[in-house]
Amino acid sequence: MNLQDKVAIVTGAGRRGGIGMAVAQRLAAEGAHLVLADLAAPPSTLLHGGSGQWEEMLAVAQEIAALGVRCLPLRVDVTQAASVAEMITATMQTFGRIDILVNNAGDHRPGAFLCCKAALPR
Repeated sequence: MNLQDKVAIVTGAGRRGGIGMAVAQRLAAEGAHLVLADLAAPPSTLLHGGSGQWEEMLAVAQEIAALGVRCLPLRVDVTQAASVAEMITATMQTFGRIDILVNNAGDHRPGAFLCCKAALPR
């Protein structure tokens, strides 16, 4: 597939060995620029232990950048409309567009809806 210079947002991408991280790495290998989004906080402050940590996400962002694509790691709470809006704004300021949205964040609340609602107009 040709994803050269496409811009992809992958939510739930902050945990090494997680599905979001694997998806992001595959998209980058195909030439896409990435926004890695996750709560990325210490597990003791999270409601569930499945979220990634900031250091993990930064390390993977560096690995992705080494593939020759751009990568923007962001702390995002997909259950909060304001946080999602900030993610979309940062993506547009950095890359100027959004081509792909992967709603991988594993929260039972309406995160996927909020992300789609914010990304679709772009």
